[in-house]
Amino acid sequence: MEFPTNTDEVNNLIRPVPIEPVTIICAADEHYALPLAVMLESLSSNANPSRRIDVYIIDCGLSESVRMRISKQVRPNLHFHWQLSTRSRDIGDPSWGHVSGATYERLIIDEYLPGDTTFALWLDCDLLVLDDITTLFQRPLKGHTLLAVRDAFIPSVSSRFGVHNWQELGLTKKQPYFNAGVMLIDMDRWRASEVASRAAQYIQRYGKKVYFNDQEALNAVIGDDWFSLDDRWNCSANPFHARQQSPDRDVPAIIHFSGRIKPWDLPDLGLSQKLFFHYVDKTSWRGNRPHRSAKNLLLSWYVTSHLRTFTYWLENQHLRLRHFLGI
Repeated sequence: MEFPTNTDEVNNLIRPVPIEPVTIICAADEHYALPLAVMLESLSSNANPSRRIDVYIIDCGLSESVRMRISKQVRPNLHFHWQLSTRSRDIGDPSWGHVSGATYERLIIDEYLPGDTTFALWLDCDLLVLDDITTLFQRPLKGHTLLAVRDAFIPSVSSRFGVHNWQELGLTKKQPYFNAGVMLIDMDRWRASEVASRAAQYIQRYGKKVYFNDQEALNAVIGDDWFSLDDRWNCSANPFHARQQSPDRDVPAIIHFSGRIKPWDLPDLGLSQKLFFHYVDKTSWRGNRPHRSAKNLLLSWYVTSHLRTFTYWLENQHLRLRHFLGI
């Protein structure tokens, strides 16, 4: 065996192999400026500092001052790429509920990312990232379009609020339904399968019959072409939903404040909210807290009380009624 005899050859052998940067994409409007800042702060606080992270932020109406405040959070390995929304108005806006049109940006992420992007991680803004997010990029997709966590509220496509025409689409009754708040996506397969256009067509075709907007559309067109992540990578902050997840929820990698109850809107919501404000106070929004009105305090009491155990089914009935009325 021959050994290197000069310094350059030795250095070439011991030099570490460059680690590819990871790509993350998210979207926010002005109402979600604070949670966006918190999500990014928690992400950067817990990520591997030696790994370059390119974050593509789709601007759906953020003010210049908000963009500047968030840009000041940049750490050496975190690189922001601001992208103005180009969402086609043909998709429309959600026909009911509290969700803004920014939710549909998930369907056209290929328009915002460089054409040579191989893998991208979509993150909702109402998340706390408590583990090294870059480790997700080491998970094999095993020939699937995406990795995601099975939804705790809607476990199957045939569940209430699932995919309403699952039989027509040829899906099986027990086909798992994923939550679209955290998705590691194989962009080559995403483009080749024309996920964006097919999902948009689904929304346009079924309109007000669709419950959870682009999430239902993605489940409808992707079907079983996804692989399940551990529940800890998308752990619901809603205790009723978290009960349906694995025991690993006690050590969540990501906490998801899904649903209408948000920690920045109501006071006194418990430990997950205290953790949320721990990260708020590491941003330029430090000290920001929900208004403590009599109404908000009463609602906070109800949300965290045992009474809700007996009335939660009524909330779901109310959800169905609001969907029916389009409010």
